[in-house]
Amino acid sequence: MRKQNLNIAVYIDMENVASSDFVLEEVMNSFLSTDEDYNCIFAIKAAYGNQSAAKKALKNQIVEHNFNIIDTPKIGSEKNRADLLLSLDAFETLYLNNPRIDRYCVSVTATPPI
Repeated sequence: MRKQNLNIAVYIDMENVASSDFVLEEVMNSFLSTDEDYNCIFAIKAAYGNQSAAKKALKNQIVEHNFNIIDTPKIGSEKNRADLLLSLDAFETLYLNNPRIDRYCVSVTATPPI
């Protein structure tokens, strides 16, 4: 039986994920081990964040998995644009359906408001 292709988009907010014990290898392997009936194709792999402030360990993981890195320098003293650009790119792909994506993975963490 021929396997069906499953196109996957993985988006990472480096600014927020850096504050957790994020292991990219586990995320990528979770897709590859989900179902033997599919060929998992990572059609989009994008990581957004301020590269001058990125943690070296996280950046190494992203480079090892051949992600496109989108630099998002800070605006003003505190806010960067990683979450905004990530969501716009994901929405554009969803709206245009080009490339066709079957599964989206958006890796972000956010603390609740105080």
